[in-house]
Amino acid sequence: GQAFTYSGVELAKAACIESQYNLYIGMTADNTVFVHPLWAYRYAGNSFTKVAESTQGPGGGRAIAVAADGTIFFAHGDGLLSAYFYDGASVTYKGSSYSHPNGTGRDVALGIDGTVFLANGTDGLRAYHYHADWFQKFDEIGHINDGGAVIGLSVAHDGTVFVAADDGLRAYSWKDSVFTKIAHQDDGVSGEDIAIAPDGTVYLAAGEHGLIAYAFSKTTTIVAEDSPVPNDFALSQNYPNPFNPSTTIKFSLPKASFVTLKIYNMLGVEVATLVEGRKPAGRHAITFKATNLASGLHYYTLTAGEYRQSRKMLLLR
Repeated sequence: GQAFTYSGVELAKAACIESQYNLYIGMTADNTVFVHPLWAYRYAGNSFTKVAESTQGPGGGRAIAVAADGTIFFAHGDGLLSAYFYDGASVTYKGSSYSHPNGTGRDVALGIDGTVFLANGTDGLRAYHYHADWFQKFDEIGHINDGGAVIGLSVAHDGTVFVAADDGLRAYSWKDSVFTKIAHQDDGVSGEDIAIAPDGTVYLAAGEHGLIAYAFSKTTTIVAEDSPVPNDFALSQNYPNPFNPSTTIKFSLPKASFVTLKIYNMLGVEVATLVEGRKPAGRHAITFKATNLASGLHYYTLTAGEYRQSRKMLLLR
C-alpha cells in the first residue's frame, strides 16, 4: 500500500506499507488506514504507523468499507461479509453473514441509511442490515441480479447505488428494501471499479479501455439501441410531441464521439443537460422527464464533433 501527494501536476510517493499480501484499503476521517489482513495504521503525511491488528475472523478479504462509528466491513471471495470494530486502540472481530455459494464478494459500500451493500459477482447485488448487538450480525434485506457480474460498487450522496459490471455501468435506487434499476450504460467495456466525484461525475475503471467519466441525471434514462452503425450523424424529432411529462429523443452516431444533448427554453437559456460524454457509434435513445419545466416551446440541441443540430418540442401540462 502506498500514499502519494498530488501537486496538481505530478504524483510523489509519500509513504509505503510493505506486505507480502494483496492489500485492500479503507480509511477513516482521522487518517486511520485499514488493510486486509486486518491491520490498522495511522497515516501522518509521510509515514504509516501500525496501531492495531486482529487475527480473528475469516480470511480472503477482497474489499473494505469503514463506517463513521469505527465498524469495518469486509467483502470476501466466497460471497461472505464480515464485521470488525475499531475503538481507536484495538480491532475486534464481531461476526459474519451467511455465504452465498454462487457469489464472489468483490466490493462493499455503505448506504446513506447505513445499509451494507455487497457486490457479489455473478450472484448480483445484495443488501444487509448490520446489528452490532445481535447474535446473527447481518440481516439480508435485498437482492437483485438482472445483468452481468457486479464487480465494483459505490453509493452517491443522494443514495443512488452505482455498480461497475462486466456489462458496463448500472445505477439503482434503493427504497423500502427494494432495488430499482434506473439507468444502464453499456459501451462495450467491462467495469472493474467505480468512484463518484463530489460534483456527481461517475468514474468507471474499464481495464485496457482506461478510465471513463459519465454524467448522470435521474431525469434521463440512456439506452444504446441494438442496430447497425448508421452512415451519418442525425437527430430525430422527439416522440411523443407534444408531450407531458416524458418524451424520447433519438440520435445516431456513425463513429464514437464526445456528445452533448441539451435542452433550452424559448429565451435560449439552458435548462437541462441530457448527455455530456463520449458515446459509441450507433443509434441511441434518451427518455427525458420534464418534471421541473414550465409548459411551452423548448429546443433540444445535439453536438457531436463538428455536427450540431437543433429541434423544437412542445411541453403541454
